[in-house]
Amino acid sequence: MKKILVALLMFACLTPSIHAQNSAAKTVVFLLPMNSGNVEKAVPANMREPKDIDNVFGRSLVGFWGGAQIAIDELATKGRHLNIIAKELNSNDEATLNAIFSETQVQKANLIVAPVSKDMFPKVAVLAQRYKIPVVNPLSNNSDIIAGNPFVYKMRPPADARPAILAQQFPDAHFIIWGKNEFANDYVNYFTANNISFKNIEEESSFTAQLSNDVENVVIACTESNNAYAQVANALALRSTLPSFHWVLPEKILNENGLDLTILSPFSIYFLSDFFVDEQDESTKVFIDSFTKKYHTTPSLANFAYQGYDATYFFIELICNDFHIPKDFSPLACQLKFKRLNKADGFENHGVRLVRLEYLHYSVIK
Repeated sequence: MKKILVALLMFACLTPSIHAQNSAAKTVVFLLPMNSGNVEKAVPANMREPKDIDNVFGRSLVGFWGGAQIAIDELATKGRHLNIIAKELNSNDEATLNAIFSETQVQKANLIVAPVSKDMFPKVAVLAQRYKIPVVNPLSNNSDIIAGNPFVYKMRPPADARPAILAQQFPDAHFIIWGKNEFANDYVNYFTANNISFKNIEEESSFTAQLSNDVENVVIACTESNNAYAQVANALALRSTLPSFHWVLPEKILNENGLDLTILSPFSIYFLSDFFVDEQDESTKVFIDSFTKKYHTTPSLANFAYQGYDATYFFIELICNDFHIPKDFSPLACQLKFKRLNKADGFENHGVRLVRLEYLHYSVIK
C-alpha cells in the first residue's frame, strides 16, 4: 500500500511536459481536474486502506493522465513529434482557464483533451472555438456540448446509440422490452422512430409467453432489480426446454457483485457498454503491464486509465493524419464511430461495445 501511495502522490504532481519539440511537432494540450490541493494535504500515515486513498483521489483524473502518457510514449516510438502541455483545471476555476488560454502556445495548439467538470467544459469549448482548436470531451454524457460548436468531439455515445447497435446486430429480431425505466424509453423512442416492431411488457416473467418461434428473440431488460433476473433465470432453467432468446441485461451488472452470474450461464447474455475492457486481449495485457511497471498500480475504468489512453492515442493519430480515421488503432475500452449530423455542431461518437457473456467468459462482439 505504501509503495502504491508514494507512486500516486508523485504521479499527481502535474507539471507541463514536452516531448520531441520541433517546428513540425503537433501541440496537444491536456486540461485535467487533478484536485492536487487534496493530494498536497494528504498525510500518508492516515491512508491505510483503499477507501482512504479514494477519498483523496476520488475526484482526480490521475489515472487518465497516466493512461494518456502511456499513449504518448507509444506514439513517440512511432515517430510522432509532439509538444505536450499539461495543465491542472479544476471545477469553477475560470481564472486559471483564462490564464491558460492567454499563453501563445495554447492558442496555437492542434488539439485539446479536456476531461474537465461539466461546469468548466462549456467555457473551454468557447475558447477552443475562438482559436479554432479541436477539443475532446472523453467523459460527458451530455449531448448538448456539441451544439453550435463544430470543434467539439464527444466520446460518450448518445441515448439512441444502444438501440441502434442492437438493430444492426439483430436486423430481423423480435424485440421485447422488459420493464419500464429511462432506458426503456430510449429503446421505445428509437424503435418507434425507425419503424422497428417491438413489444413492451412490465411483468417479470411474462416475456417468455411473447417469444416468437419464427425469428430471433431479443429481450431487453430494463428493470432495476437484480433479483428479477435471478428469479426468471432460475424459473426458466427448471424447464425441460429452454426458450430460445438473446437476453440483453443492464451494464451495471458488470460492475456489481449482487448477482451470481453462474445463474445466467445457460442463457445467451449480452451487455451494451460505453466502456468495457477485455483483460484477456493481448493489447490490453501490454497496456496493463506498461501502466503497472510505470506507476506501481493497476489501470482500471474506475480510475479512467483506459479512457485516457484511448482518447489520447486516437485523437493524436487523427490530427497527425489530416483528420483521417486511424485504421491501425483499436481502442482498449470503447468503440469510436464519430458522426456530425449538422455542420454547425460538433462530432458525437455513436460507437457502443456489445459484449457477450458465454460460459462465464466475456467477449466483445462489436
